[in-house]
Amino acid sequence: MSEHAIPSSSDGVYEDDDPVMAELRRIRVEQLAAYGNDLNRMIADDRRRTFLQGNDVVARDKRTGRLVVIFKGSGKPSEELDRGRG
Repeated sequence: MSEHAIPSSSDGVYEDDDPVMAELRRIRVEQLAAYGNDLNRMIADDRRRTFLQGNDVVARDKRTGRLVVIFKGSGKPSEELDRGRG
C-alpha cells in the first residue's frame, strides 16, 4: 500500500489503521457530524467552551504563523458551565 492510505469507506476508517487510530478517527467523524459536518462551527464552539472554562483562546497569526491569544481567559470557569450550558 502507498504511504498515504485511502479511506476504505465514507466513515473515515483507513485500511491500515491500528485499533487506537481507528477509534480516534471514528470519534472525530462522530463529533464533526454533530456539527452538521461544518468544521468552522465546530471550531467556534470549541473556542467558546475553552473561553467559558476560563482558558485563553488562541489562533494562528496569519502573518507570522505563531499562536496568539485572541481572548484572554479569566483563569476560572464561567458560571454558565456550572449551570450545564457549556
